[in-house]
Amino acid sequence: MEPKKTPHWRGYAWGLLAALTCPCHLGILAIVLAGTTVGAFLSDHWRIAAIVLTGLFLLSLARATQAFRRQDR
Repeated sequence: MEPKKTPHWRGYAWGLLAALTCPCHLGILAIVLAGTTVGAFLSDHWRIAAIVLTGLFLLSLARATQAFRRQDR
């Protein structure tokens, strides 16, 4: 039985999401989104945002790694 292959775009999409949600980019996101509702939430609740972004970052990084490992087989 041949292992299931994931399309390249899924691995890149997960990788892009991982790059955007990296917790070290929280300050940049707050600056870019300043003046919006999301920006106001980030500035008021930065601890919650950091925890959520960290979880999303770890999930998307794991999925991107998994997608690219399937491609190599």
